[in-house]
Amino acid sequence: MEKRWIIISLAVLLVVTAAGLGGNTWRRHVIVSQRQKVRDDIEHLIAQGRLREARAGVQLFLRQNARGLPPAEQSAWNELDVRVSEELRDVARLLWHYDRQPQALLTHEQASLTVLRALATINQGEAADRFRAQWRSHERHAELWAAYDADRLIATGRRDEAIALLEGLKFEGTADSSRLIRLALLHYQDGAKAADLMQRAFAADPRNPDLRTYRGQILESTGRFGLARVEYVAALLARPGDPLLRDQLAEYYVRIGNLPLATSTWRDGLGPEMPDFLWLKSAFWERVAFPRPGSAPACPPGPLEPAVNFLRQLPPSRFFEAAAFASLRDARRLASERQELFWLQVLQDLADGRETEALDRIESRGFRGQSWDPELQSVLRIVLKFRLTQRTPVPGDFNANSRLESRHLLFEQIERWTRSAVEDPDAMPADTQAFLAGPQAFAGVLFAAGWVEAGLRLAQVHPAPPDAPEWYRFAEAQALRLNRDAATALAYVQRQPAAPVMELLRGELLFALQRPAEAVTALGALARRPADTGLRAAWLLAVYALERNAPAECTDLVEGNPQLAASPRGAELLARAALARNDVAAAARYYAAAADDSLEAGVFLSRLAFQRKDWAEARRLTEALVQRYPDELQLQANLEAVARAERGGRP
Repeated sequence: MEKRWIIISLAVLLVVTAAGLGGNTWRRHVIVSQRQKVRDDIEHLIAQGRLREARAGVQLFLRQNARGLPPAEQSAWNELDVRVSEELRDVARLLWHYDRQPQALLTHEQASLTVLRALATINQGEAADRFRAQWRSHERHAELWAAYDADRLIATGRRDEAIALLEGLKFEGTADSSRLIRLALLHYQDGAKAADLMQRAFAADPRNPDLRTYRGQILESTGRFGLARVEYVAALLARPGDPLLRDQLAEYYVRIGNLPLATSTWRDGLGPEMPDFLWLKSAFWERVAFPRPGSAPACPPGPLEPAVNFLRQLPPSRFFEAAAFASLRDARRLASERQELFWLQVLQDLADGRETEALDRIESRGFRGQSWDPELQSVLRIVLKFRLTQRTPVPGDFNANSRLESRHLLFEQIERWTRSAVEDPDAMPADTQAFLAGPQAFAGVLFAAGWVEAGLRLAQVHPAPPDAPEWYRFAEAQALRLNRDAATALAYVQRQPAAPVMELLRGELLFALQRPAEAVTALGALARRPADTGLRAAWLLAVYALERNAPAECTDLVEGNPQLAASPRGAELLARAALARNDVAAAARYYAAAADDSLEAGVFLSRLAFQRKDWAEARRLTEALVQRYPDELQLQANLEAVARAERGGRP
C-alpha cells in the first residue's frame, strides 16, 4: 500500500513539474515573440525613414531590458542601435557604444569613421589609432579611409607622409573630391596649385561639405579671417546637425578671440545627439567667458558626463573643487586629458592667492603645444614670475596668437616688454608694472584675454582702487555691461574717476537704459573732441538725431567732427540725413564717396541703378559687393534679381 502511494505521488509530481516546465517554456516563447514584434516594428520605422522614432524605440527597449537578454539577442539589439545612430549621425550615442562595446561598431564603416573623427577632435589620438587598426584590410570605402588617414597625418605634423599617401591614390568620380581637397590644403602656400586642386575637387563633387571646411582652413592659414568664417559657417549650414562642424566653427571663433560667438555656437547646438565633449566645452566657456541665460538640458551619457555635471554643480563663486572632483570616476584621466579642467584649476589657484601653485601648474601641465589661448598662458606665466621673483620677461616668453582679430593694450605692452627687456629692463610703463604687481593683475589679464566672466569673479575678490589704469576700469565696466546688465555697469561707472572714455561709456549706458536726455548731456561735451571718443560720441548723437527725425541736427553733428565727417560711417549718416530731407541726389553723392568701404552705400547705389534700369551698372555694383561681403546672402538674391531683369523677367 505504502509503495503504491509513493508511486502515485511521484507520478503527480512529475505531471506538476512537467506542467510547470511547459508553462515556463510557453512564457519564454511569448516574451521572445513580443520582443521580435518590437524589433519588427522598429525595422518598419527605419524602412519608412522615421529614424528618430526608431531610435527612441530601440533605446527604450534597451533600458527596459538592461539585464536578462541572451548574448546573441543583446548583440543584435546593439547592432540595431548602431545602425540607427549611424543614419542619424548621432555622435553621442556612437561614442557611448565605443566606450562600452566597441565591437558593435566594427561592421559599420561610417559609424566607425564618425567615432574616429570624434576621438581625434577630443585629443584621443592613441585610442583612435588603435581602433583604426581594427579596420585595416577590410575597408570597403577606401576614399573615406584615405581622407581620415591623411587628416591624422596632418594633425600630427607629418605633412610629407600625408602628401605621399594622397598622391599615391586616385578615385573615380565624386570619390576623388576629398583627396583633392586635402592636397589643396597641403599645398596652400603654392596659390596656383592649391586653386587648381580645389577647382578639380569642386568639379568632382560640388556638394562635398569638406570643400567649405578646407577652403576655410586655407583662407585662415593665409590670414583672410573674414572669408574663412564664411566657409566655416557655410559648412555648418550644409549639415547643421553635424557636431564636428559645429565644434569646428566654435573653435575658429576661439582662435580669433571672438569668445561670445564661440560660446553661443556651442550652446545653441546642444541636444541629445551631440557628443559630451561639446557639452563640456559649452559649460566651461559659459563659466569663464559669457554665461547664457536659462539652464541647458541634461548632458547625454558618455565618459565626460561626470565632468559636465561636476562643472554645472559648482557654486558660481568657484572655478574648481578638488575634493568633489577627486570623487569622480576617472578623475585622474580627465584631469590629464581635458584642458577645461586644467584652466579651471589655474583660475581657482589665482582666486585663492596660490600663485606658486598656479605657476607650477602652468609650467608642468600647460598643454603648451595645443593651448586654447597661447597668449593668455604665456602672459600668466610672465606675470606670475614677475610677481614671485621680480623676473622681467625675455624674448621668447610671449607666445603670440597671430590670428586674433585684435590684441588688447595690456598684451601689446607685455609683448613689447619681452622684446626690449634685454636692452631696457624699464621698457614697460611704470604704472603698468605697478598694476601687474597689485591685486587686480589677474582680473586685468583675463579681461584683456576676453575671459570676461573669470575676470569679473577675480575682480569681485579684489575690487579696483581709484588709481587702477583707465583701461582696466573701462574693461570691468564693459564686462559688467555684457555679463550683468546696463544698470550695474552704470552704477560702477559713476563711482569711477572722470575720464573721456568712461564718460562715453556712461552716455552709451544711459541710452541703453532709455534715459536719452542724460545721455545727450554726457556725450555733448565729447562730440567735438578729436580721437576715437569724440568720433563715437558724435556718431551716437547723430544716430539719435535721425531717430527723432532731426536730419539738420544730424548733419551738424557729423560735420562738427572732422574725423567722423571723413569716415565711411559719417558719409552713411550724411546720406541718411539727405534721404530724410528727400534729397536723393545728395544721398547718392555721399554714398558714392563711401562706396568702397560701406555695404550700406553699395546696396543703395546698386538699387538706384536697378531702379534706373541700368542693368549693367547694377550688376557691376552687386558683383563687387558679393566679392567683398560673401557671407551676405541677400546680395546673392539681389544679383539673381538683376540677372532676371536683364533677361526681361524670364526665369
